[in-house]
Amino acid sequence: MHYFLYARKSTDVEDKQVLSIEAQLSELRALARREGLEITEEFVEKRSAKQPGRPVFNEMMARIQRGEAQGIVCWKIDRLARNPVDGGQIQWLLQTSAPRVGVSPSPLGSPSLASTSAPLRSRTSLCGSRSGV
Repeated sequence: MHYFLYARKSTDVEDKQVLSIEAQLSELRALARREGLEITEEFVEKRSAKQPGRPVFNEMMARIQRGEAQGIVCWKIDRLARNPVDGGQIQWLLQTSAPRVGVSPSPLGSPSLASTSAPLRSRTSLCGSRSGV
């Protein structure tokens, strides 16, 4: 399976961000190595996810729909979507694709790989996707 790595940091609320983009990338690269995940491309976006229309996110989603990757690895669920349009797009892909694989922060704050069937709307649910997402 191929995965896209997605890191995002809002530019409007710098002080509220837990991890910088570089820290997210570093942690997620380490996770991918540890779990043997094949990351085919990294997507980085410096933009709020409160409104739909993020160009990098939209490009990544289009490429997933074309079958270029079967999953997304990200730091936290809110790195992917913080609005109902993007969240719905992710949720739809999760519901219409094969087994789910995702990344979720552990209680200590570092990510760990897990499988889930939990709905995306849960803030503690996994960030990654299912096959075909």
